[in-house]
Formats: sequence, C-alpha cells, structure tokens
Amino acid sequence: MHKIIYIVLMALAPSIGNAALSREACAMTLGSSQFMEVDQSAVDACVTESEQKDKEESANRQKLINSRIASKSKKVFLQNFSIGYMDSLGGVRVDAIISNPNKTSAIKYLQIKATPFNAVGDKVRSDINGVSTTDLLFTGPLKFEAEDFEESWSRVWYSPSITCIHVERIVVEFMNGRVMTMAGKTLNDALGGKIAKDCRAKEAG
Repeated sequence: MHKIIYIVLMALAPSIGNAALSREACAMTLGSSQFMEVDQSAVDACVTESEQKDKEESANRQKLINSRIASKSKKVFLQNFSIGYMDSLGGVRVDAIISNPNKTSAIKYLQIKATPFNAVGDKVRSDINGVSTTDLLFTGPLKFEAEDFEESWSRVWYSPSITCIHVERIVVEFMNGRVMTMAGKTLNDALGGKIAKDCRAKEAG
C-alpha cells in the first residue's frame, strides 16, 4: 500500500485551501506526531467522511430554517406542546416551543388551555387537586424576528396515567393591545405538525 508523508506546517495554513486543511486535519488525527506517516487511503476515507458530515449538517440547518420560515408564514404560534417529564410522584412537566408569526407586534402574553388524557382516551384529573383542564401562561415579550422560545411548566398535574395533552384554546395578547383567540379551525392552523390534534383512543383494526 502506498504511503505518503504529511508534514504539518501550521505557519503555511493561510495559504492552503480548504481541501488541503481538511486532509491535514485528517492526517493529524490519524498520525501520532507532527511529522507523521499515514496511509493515503485512510486519509482519503477520513476526508470523504468529513465532507459528508458537513453536507448533512448543512442540509439539516437548512431544513430547520425552512421549517421556521414555513411556520411563520402559516401563522403557527405553538411549534410543540407535549409531556416533557414525569417525576416519581406523577408530577407532569409540560414543554412548549412558542413562535410569533405576527409581524406587527410582539407577543405580550400567550395563554394555553389544555386537557390531559390517558391511553384509552379518557380525560384525566390530577390526583392532588382534581383539576383536569387548566390554563398555562407564557409571558413575553416575543418579537416576530426572535428565535422560537422554549417554555416549560412544572407539575401541572399529578397523575402517572397521563399520556396525551390536548390543546383546547390559545389566547394571545400582543404588545399593541390586540387580543387573538384561537379555537376550532383557527386553532388547528396555529398548532405545529407534531402536536397531538386528537387524544381520543383509536379503535384497533
């Protein structure tokens, strides 16, 4: 097998192209000293793998950007709303990702009315206070151009049987005083694709 000597001259790095730097980095990884002897085929494989990973990461970043742009254009306020964690006492933490698709004003408050369900599609009441449907409040401000905001509410209910959370309504108050209430069709448009639209049990078959 052919061998090639890679001599690392970091002082020359500014004059070396991106591909050369990539090969140099691979040679340094595969070798054991600054003046190293490594298999050319191994370096080639390392470079190919590195370039493939870069392409995949770039594609994933673009998908995320496109998703956010699409969500803004579709007036999606709630990208995600789900059970984030359940502690040993059955305390349920709810996680959400909130967006502001409104160009004219920042979100001041966003209130989510939500109901928990179990695996067979029945509403669940908290073991502690008997509450089922409850309101969760997000406090802004959240501007249109801002990144999606990750919010969470701890111990919203206490019940180990909760498997699904249904959003009943969203009320948004903007900094300019406007209030928007979303339910029914307008609510579906405001929810991201990963949010459960129906917590009722599906019959087998």
